[in-house]
Amino acid sequence: MTAETLVGMVYDVKKRISEKKVFSDILRDELKSYQYEMDKESSEFSKLKQLYEALIKNGNEEKFFSKYYFRRFD
Repeated sequence: MTAETLVGMVYDVKKRISEKKVFSDILRDELKSYQYEMDKESSEFSKLKQLYEALIKNGNEEKFFSKYYFRRFD
């Protein structure tokens, strides 16, 4: 996982949400103007990379998501 990969994933999700009519116009309009950048030296990226590598290592999605949703990014 690289910072560029993470940014690409965020933009892909942003595009999909923006195109789907199931989401409110307000949310879609807000996402259209959203810009996302990630510094590969940031603590946030480091934590996300650790979580991602743990998922790849053991393939346990449930454990991955429980760590993701319950871990604070300090």
